[in-house]
Amino acid sequence: MQILSIAVGVLLTVVLGFMAVIYLLLVIGLWCPRNDYDK
Repeated sequence: MQILSIAVGVLLTVVLGFMAVIYLLLVIGLWCPRNDYDK
């Protein structure tokens, strides 16, 4: 059971990290063009 809980914890960490990376890429992708237009 302990191995299962560790596996679930690792899986959640990987999923959250992956979502965070995608979110950052989306934010950077949305803000960079706007900053270029303002210049």
